[in-house]
Amino acid sequence: MIYGCHNCEHDGKKFHDYSSSPCASCRAVSTPPPLAAIPIQDLKREDEPYTVHPAYLVDEEVQHKMLGALSRCVLELVKIKEKSPETFKFAIMKLMNPSCSYTEIARKFKCRKQNVLYHMKKAVSICEYLKYALLIDKRYNSGTSAF
Repeated sequence: MIYGCHNCEHDGKKFHDYSSSPCASCRAVSTPPPLAAIPIQDLKREDEPYTVHPAYLVDEEVQHKMLGALSRCVLELVKIKEKSPETFKFAIMKLMNPSCSYTEIARKFKCRKQNVLYHMKKAVSICEYLKYALLIDKRYNSGTSAF
């Protein structure tokens, strides 16, 4: 059994002086429980192979395609930031918070919803693939796509 304050029968709040309380002579303080039943040296095993769940195994070709798409995305976002830093702020806000409405974004940047829509359209005109990443509230656009 591991002893500690959680299973102590004494109430430490009743005592004003620590040295006269039962806490001063507690065996949990004098002999603390071990951190783990297994020694730390045995936790790291170099001889065991690293295993990955089969669902996460990806062909090398697919992995290169995924990394290529990611790098193109980063380059496109850098291009947006260089061309229009203000538009970049709006696009990043929407990408990081997809469920965030135009009203919330407008409130954050102290502007109107029309300004938010303008910057979203501008971001998509610079990087056409963003139209697949930016979730658009179609209620604001009379049910039609803004892009």
